[in-house]
Amino acid sequence: MNIDQDIFFPFFALIIFLFYWIFGGVFFAILALLRLRRIYKVRFSCLFTFTSIGCALAATWTGKYWIQNPESVCVQRAVSLINPFVSFFTCSFFTFIVAVLVWAIVLVVIGSLFLLVSRTDEETWLGHILHLIKKSSSSEDEEI
Repeated sequence: MNIDQDIFFPFFALIIFLFYWIFGGVFFAILALLRLRRIYKVRFSCLFTFTSIGCALAATWTGKYWIQNPESVCVQRAVSLINPFVSFFTCSFFTFIVAVLVWAIVLVVIGSLFLLVSRTDEETWLGHILHLIKKSSSSEDEEI
């Protein structure tokens, strides 16, 4: 990589962070709702935000490292067969996307652990309503 290409990596890290943060946050919000468990939202969001930043930086660095690897079979074939512009997209872009996906899987695993750590024993609002409905229906059954 030359210095011109190194300028884009902080931009890529920012884009990847936003991607991880937004889509990962929505994923874990839906997961928390489906489990019908309360979580400490501030604890989870802080942990998830810092982990998203770390995973975005790691994905950018990993993609950059894999792209720079001179033993890459893809780069050797692409340079000998086609022009450099096409080889950039066939090798570098694909390699970068694979690095982003690998670190997205790592983020989901770590986020799941953070979801477990951030649980609370308090009842959710939906669980509270269901508990009241069950309690009222059982009291009606006892009156009959």
